[in-house]
Amino acid sequence: RGPRSDRRRPGHEHHRVDHVSGEARILRGTIYRAREHRAREHRAREHRAREHRAREHRAREHRAREHRAWGIMGTIYPALIVAALLASCSSSRVRTTEPPAMRAVIEQAMDLLGTDYCSAGSTPDCFDCSGFVMYCFQAQGISLPRISADMFSNGKPVDRADIQGGDLVFFAINGGKINHVGIALNERQFIHSSSSKGVSIAPFADAYWSPRYAGAKRLRTTK
Repeated sequence: RGPRSDRRRPGHEHHRVDHVSGEARILRGTIYRAREHRAREHRAREHRAREHRAREHRAREHRAREHRAWGIMGTIYPALIVAALLASCSSSRVRTTEPPAMRAVIEQAMDLLGTDYCSAGSTPDCFDCSGFVMYCFQAQGISLPRISADMFSNGKPVDRADIQGGDLVFFAINGGKINHVGIALNERQFIHSSSSKGVSIAPFADAYWSPRYAGAKRLRTTK
């Protein structure tokens, strides 16, 4: 054979260049896909982290709301329980001195404790003073006038020291005119419907009611 010629066959160099450029494209594609994969993983981790932080935040907010709610209930509920106990104790401690004929009237009145006051009210929805007294007696078949001043003309006058349960007790809130009435529970307390407290029990010695006391009457049905 003769000496090898350095001349390459036609197309050989072009084929080698194409082969190298193809490998470069494959490598670039692989690098690009790897980068995209890492980017997707990074975005997924970020998303999971945000979701986790959001759940933790919602959980903390929920615990905080529950804590505040329990704090409020822990303040209010004991107060309500104490108030209910005091109310039940105060009503249960009331000693009434009514005669047998007035017992049903007193029981009716005590059952209505806490009823709201309203002007011209005469039903268990709400009462004014004379409407309350009239209702308690009327429920036992005893008729009374609708106005406290007219009620004062009924019955026998009773001295302050001789008051007993079931007696009507009258007050003059504005001057000398009778304009308030209640039912005596004993010689120290009466039950009435006041504009400030509704149906409630008050002592005759109360700083407001004592100077406004105007007299007591005992109905003829009282034995």
